[in-house]
Amino acid sequence: MKRPLNIIIAIILVALAAGICLAEQWETAQAPLPSVQPGQEKADYWIARHPDPDRLILAAAAIEAMNRAATGRPETELVDLFAIPDPMEGTIVRKAIAEVLAESRQKKGYDHTNRLITAASYDRIEAAIGAIPSVIRPTWGLITARTSLRRLPTVEAFYDRPFGNEFDRFQYSTLECGDPVVILHRSADASWAFVQTSYTMGWVPSAGIATADRRTVETFVRSKPLVATGSMVPVYTDPAFSTYAASIPMGSKLPFVEKTNRHYAVTLPWRAPEGGLKYVTGYIRQDADVSVGFLPYTARNFYRQAFKLEGVAYGWGDLYDGRDCSRLVMDVFSTFGFTMPRNSSRQAAINAAGRKDTKGLGEKDKIAILKSLEGRPVLLYMPGHIMLYLGVVDGKVYAIHSAWSWRESRVLGDRTVMVGRAVVSDITHSARQEFPVEAGNGHNAAWLKGKKKMALPGMMY
Repeated sequence: MKRPLNIIIAIILVALAAGICLAEQWETAQAPLPSVQPGQEKADYWIARHPDPDRLILAAAAIEAMNRAATGRPETELVDLFAIPDPMEGTIVRKAIAEVLAESRQKKGYDHTNRLITAASYDRIEAAIGAIPSVIRPTWGLITARTSLRRLPTVEAFYDRPFGNEFDRFQYSTLECGDPVVILHRSADASWAFVQTSYTMGWVPSAGIATADRRTVETFVRSKPLVATGSMVPVYTDPAFSTYAASIPMGSKLPFVEKTNRHYAVTLPWRAPEGGLKYVTGYIRQDADVSVGFLPYTARNFYRQAFKLEGVAYGWGDLYDGRDCSRLVMDVFSTFGFTMPRNSSRQAAINAAGRKDTKGLGEKDKIAILKSLEGRPVLLYMPGHIMLYLGVVDGKVYAIHSAWSWRESRVLGDRTVMVGRAVVSDITHSARQEFPVEAGNGHNAAWLKGKKKMALPGMMY
């Protein structure tokens, strides 16, 4: 019995010396990712493959018609902020707040100190929300600087595991300078505002909102826009660019004032001491990546916009100045004038007429469908993740997306490969992939292997 025991011990020691561990291993993804050629990480590669990259896919009027058709549908959650009734029933707001609070209470989460979030913590949050009246008088306003949109009125985090600070589940998104909101309730101390945005409800610090009447805010929003077409564009309060005011990400817009040989001038919302809306002139450098008006919706512009975000860091809910998968999609399409949801499943429902459910189809059938759509912008959706389709090359399907990681199963344990940025991927890759899911942790097989859907923005025919 002694000899076999020594053999087992020796094997274990050798395994440890070789660095083999039965626990899950982590490593950084190679760049470019497997099966991706360096040229495929550039917009020019995909533009050159397109038969007519400058053909207008949809005119502005058709895009606006598509926006109207998507607004008000439960599947998209898009809302016309200027059609919100005044007054409105308090039960609607009370129910929306209660549902998020109840859902959070039921989940196991950890705070920024890596301790379990207790029932007492939720009791304090609930008390801070205060009483919601039976009748709500909405207040319209504009966001004055980038601010977090939170699921609950707290800066405390909700992590799925200790030291897992990549995903704060209390973070929904960020709102940007110039974004319109409707205030439906304020916390008991008035420091937080529960707002309706164009795509969801949530909490923001009251200090980040300048309030005005409905017509004033609507006039601001519907003014001729200067649109940010670069990843992030700084705005200043003086034409010498010495005083920074805010930065606006791709797809955000501000009312255009003028263009000179040194700058663009825009209207910035400003919060007066009493909380009301004031306007100041903002200045953007003349060589900034911006557009007066929305970009023409062409394949060339689509590829250019998508690849401006290639390599940008992943950030759940825009945390750490990054972008998650649905934010990348929203920002790209916003530059053309689309009103986009913020959630991946809602984005996949944006064009009901062009949605194709590929459930039950084999890999060859899916590739055949994609080949028939070559040259048209397509969203590839799996539960919890969304990507921008690029094309089929040598039988491989390529997409650009913001990804956190993928997981590979191995004999000696799973390996998680960290991506953490916007990348071009061969999504026919057979590795098991894990992406962040809005409702919690999730893992999904490669897109072609599972129950997936394609949404086709702009396919009106």
